[in-house]
Amino acid sequence: MAIPLGSYFVTGTDTNVGKTMVTAGLARAFNDAGADVGVMKPFAAGSADSPYSDALTLIEASRTKDPYEMVNPQFFPMETSPFAAGRYLKIKPDIDLIMRIFDDLRSRHHILLVEGVGGVMAPILDRYFVADMMRQMRLPAIITVGNRMGTVSHTLMTLDACRRYDITVAGLVINCLEHDGYSPQALEDDLNLLTDVPILATIPRISSIDDAASALVPHI
Repeated sequence: MAIPLGSYFVTGTDTNVGKTMVTAGLARAFNDAGADVGVMKPFAAGSADSPYSDALTLIEASRTKDPYEMVNPQFFPMETSPFAAGRYLKIKPDIDLIMRIFDDLRSRHHILLVEGVGGVMAPILDRYFVADMMRQMRLPAIITVGNRMGTVSHTLMTLDACRRYDITVAGLVINCLEHDGYSPQALEDDLNLLTDVPILATIPRISSIDDAASALVPHI
């Protein structure tokens, strides 16, 4: 099934399932197709020694001229959720700031791709989750699905959360992270039987923007 050019919120069934590379691949493919693409990683977390890798990957992929501070308004120098960062680092996630910058980026670009942090129920504030932010942004979601064992359960729970939060799901992208994980064809078959959500693409393990774009171009 084709992935139409458009704005999306790219989330995943979990952390480390390849959201950044899927978002980067879409950004580069859309840009190569002639679209004006903006990117956003509202919250990022990682090592204080190399804090900017995900957002810089998105900037490089989209070829945007937007400043880093717009692409990634808040960075937490700790591998944790925004909620935990607020508790342990005393850096409170600023939803008002995120939404102001989101609105600005939407006005600047024909297409905006937003990459989430963790899964849809990753906590940002007390009783405010990534799903709440997705609902505020009102972008259709693309869910990145790794081919790990257990991913069917995680996918079904993610889809259930999206339904409860009234989030439109454009489709799933299966990212073959593990050579000895779930068979891609078996995973496709199971998800087709168990959900009514289209599988937009099944892509091999990708390690660069060019690989990601090349893998996604046939589906656009």
